[in-house]
Amino acid sequence: MGNRLEGKVALITGAAGGVGLATAERFVQEGASVVLGDSQVDLLDRESARLAAAGFRVRAVAMDVTRTDDVKRAVAVCCSEFGRMDILFANAGIGYVGAIVDTSDDDWDRVMGVNAKGGGFSAVARPCGSFSSRTRPAARS
Repeated sequence: MGNRLEGKVALITGAAGGVGLATAERFVQEGASVVLGDSQVDLLDRESARLAAAGFRVRAVAMDVTRTDDVKRAVAVCCSEFGRMDILFANAGIGYVGAIVDTSDDDWDRVMGVNAKGGGFSAVARPCGSFSSRTRPAARS
């Protein structure tokens, strides 16, 4: 394809299938190195191996986006394997099918954990020691 992302490093959560995998495929075709993160380890390993066999620079990280240690580990892989992290696609997400009145606390907590907390944890991860204090929003008085 092209080289619009040549030299860039991306972390994509929810990368074992669907939109996350399609994004990873496009990013590597455009020259990026990609760390694929997902909790579906078998799919993640298969797709990562397929991309690597095609000559693309990828690494797979089994992760649960609701666990800060997993998110930090995925960022650390970006840094240790590729020296940086330029792009974050916090794509991991799940849904719940059913009547809201029948939704259990566990179902609600799981959906909110992955969709809200997971995206938040990913967005505030410090890639390779970057984000100085001056890039953070000022505290309100």
